Amino acid sequence: MGDFLMGHLDSAAALYQAEAENRHLEQTILALRSELEAVKAKGRENVQKEIAEHSGEIMQLKETARELRRQLERIDAGYKQRIHDMKREARGQMKQLQETITALRDKLDKPNG
Repeated sequence: MGDFLMGHLDSAAALYQAEAENRHLEQTILALRSELEAVKAKGRENVQKEIAEHSGEIMQLKETARELRRQLERIDAGYKQRIHDMKREARGQMKQLQETITALRDKLDKPNG
């Protein structure tokens, strides 16, 4: 009967030790889970901070691009107007030259001109 009691006590001690180890493992799991959640929250916070930080930079770059586009459009319009004016002036000069040529031909073609 002594062996039976000793075996039972050993089993009870092993069970108690296993339960204590389980409790310790559960506490460790809870602590790790809590730490993981804290790391995830910190990560989300860092991502939001980066997005906010870069959003401002992106907005500035977009505004700079819009302003540069407006400037290019103004420059382009200015050059187009200059080209238009130069063509109009050239047409006027050509007309004047043609009239001068016609007048000179008429003078040369007239007898005693």
